[in-house]
Amino acid sequence: MFRHLAAALTALAVVTATPAEATPGLVPATDREVAFTADGTVV
Repeated sequence: MFRHLAAALTALAVVTATPAEATPGLVPATDREVAFTADGTVV
């Protein structure tokens, strides 16, 4: 039981110790031209 409690406390410490700046932000959208070829037909 002690191991489970220690693991839970360690996980809680890791989650709460992570700074907010470490979380990834949104990536801006971009337009790109793409082409798919299937059986000689390019779309």
